[in-house]
Amino acid sequence: MKKNIVIVMFIIVAVLGIMTLTSCKQNDDKNKTSATAVPALTAQPDANDPGNTFEYTISGCITDNMVVQRDNYVNVWGWSNKANEGGYIYGEFMGETRYAQVNKYGEWHIQFSPHEASKETQSLKVYTKTGASYEYKDILVGDVYYIVGQSNAELVFSTTINENPEVVNEISENDNIRIFRQSTDDIEGKTAFAQVDVMNPEYCWQKTTYDTLENFSALGYYFAKEVSNHVDVPLGVVHMAWGGMEFRQFCSAEFGSTLGLTGSLVYNTMMSPFLNMPFAGMIFYQGESDNDSFELYDDWLTAWVTQMRKEFNCNFAFYNVQLSSHYPSDNILNSFPYLAAQRSTQVLAYEKIENSYLITSMDLGSFDPADPDLAHPKKKKPLGERIAAIALADTYGVDGYDINYVSCPVPTSVKWKSDYVLVNFNFVGSGLKLSVGDKLLGFELVRDDKTVVGTLDAEIVGKNQVKIYLPDDLKRADYIGYGMSMICPIEGYNLCNSEGVPALSFRYELPSEE
Repeated sequence: MKKNIVIVMFIIVAVLGIMTLTSCKQNDDKNKTSATAVPALTAQPDANDPGNTFEYTISGCITDNMVVQRDNYVNVWGWSNKANEGGYIYGEFMGETRYAQVNKYGEWHIQFSPHEASKETQSLKVYTKTGASYEYKDILVGDVYYIVGQSNAELVFSTTINENPEVVNEISENDNIRIFRQSTDDIEGKTAFAQVDVMNPEYCWQKTTYDTLENFSALGYYFAKEVSNHVDVPLGVVHMAWGGMEFRQFCSAEFGSTLGLTGSLVYNTMMSPFLNMPFAGMIFYQGESDNDSFELYDDWLTAWVTQMRKEFNCNFAFYNVQLSSHYPSDNILNSFPYLAAQRSTQVLAYEKIENSYLITSMDLGSFDPADPDLAHPKKKKPLGERIAAIALADTYGVDGYDINYVSCPVPTSVKWKSDYVLVNFNFVGSGLKLSVGDKLLGFELVRDDKTVVGTLDAEIVGKNQVKIYLPDDLKRADYIGYGMSMICPIEGYNLCNSEGVPALSFRYELPSEE
């Protein structure tokens, strides 16, 4: 189907009000089912259906074992031959019967009322009055998450097992976790335009077994596993990651053009087919391939999240991973020369994006020069758990999880003095502390070319405040920063909150001389 037809489709359905999706807002007591966040749909009038027989297809996003987003409208959609315009297609889900007509572009879209989270398996029936009938089984109502980014988001589960071999015995298809994997193997000939359906008809929602997880995002699974250990809300994770992809590849062609970017590979092939599916949150791990554009990246990312929320019609939570440490081999140095600067740029984006979180990973990086794959740290389980703790605190309200204790300390203000700087932090728990050692380490002087030119003495001087001592000669530097080196092991970057959650990397420009 041509791209211009796809664009018209979304305009038409918006005008008709068929896709009246609302924000994926969670309830106040987020770990318990309660009144839904959006109202039930009013009953449709009886269809004036002559009962013509015709062929139709259903989106590959809809399969057995799927999770549909709670507290939001449930969408079922597909296509038919344009000659069948006006034909009626019916759906039954959780006691509700709805119908849609095929429009002049050969598209149809059924929408069901929202429901609370439910572990009780449901079935979905789709049929015509006299033609084909389909039934999808074992459907759960819960929270859907998209795992989006480049290779560290894509890094598959099987490559991380040596870091934590016990996880193999913890896999269970009885978990309330369902996964939908997309592969880059199926993209040939499908990248030029935004696809309306998934790239391979064999893609489907699956329960978690070793076989289904082996080539699925490790980070996505570890996040879902940790959340599911503490809540009864079913979780669905959809894979939308592709190694090496620059930021521009996650933008639609139309939106990318507003930023002066061209690409759209990931958007066209992995994201576009799911535009009708609301979701609760996005885990985003991307930026290494754009480290040389760090001065633009925060504006790009801020605008992109806003655009994605419009396109998906959903105010999803945005969990952004601050880039990790990579041992500075020649290949890494050539590929990621401005990696640390990109980390600090991610802080700028975090400050601009509402309903977002930034999660440090530099302590979970690649520190061993003998590692044959320095670009892909394998410690994805603790990183997934770090993200999950934030969701458990802020989305699910689980007892024992408090956002002030589980989130990474982030600088909020800076006060310059003649010979020192005071930096205040949020998310310190009961107070900032050292993760290891007896001296605060990790503060650095940085030049405008992002080269570290010296270290700075610093100390914790209050519950949420650090004092950084400035040298007499500041002319050799342009910034002060924390975590501004390519590798930042915890032994040398030891600022954390009371629960041991490491602080984010950041930098501040030195004030100009008056």
